[in-house]
Amino acid sequence: MHPAREQVVVALDGEHEVDLLRHAHAWGLIDARQLGVPRETSLMHRVAIDVTGIASPPDTNKDLRASNRFISDTGELVWDVSEKSCGVVTLNAPKSKAVIGFGGGKRFDLGSMVIEPGATHQDGWSPITITELQPSRCW
Repeated sequence: MHPAREQVVVALDGEHEVDLLRHAHAWGLIDARQLGVPRETSLMHRVAIDVTGIASPPDTNKDLRASNRFISDTGELVWDVSEKSCGVVTLNAPKSKAVIGFGGGKRFDLGSMVIEPGATHQDGWSPITITELQPSRCW
């Protein structure tokens, strides 16, 4: 799998950081959502916080929450929540393929491979992952 091509950088100056930390709790300190980046952005791009406070504000005008499919900027990872409470994640990388979630009874064409999960005891939910392994070499 390849790293995301694009990076969304949001600025955080010291004064704002201290203010956010005053209202934070142990399991949720500061994240980019508090700085205007929709959480779904991290499903598609790398997300970073510039603590120098210099970065220009990210373009977050697109309402990502209105979408029901989130495709990484490499196209290898797709989060599909078009069916309420029955999401499925697919991975189509050069050496790895995966269908994770409610894929039962559906067909997933992943380029060199097609995965068709069957019925399960969990309403069609299953984790199917396939990775090509190279034989190890002994030197």
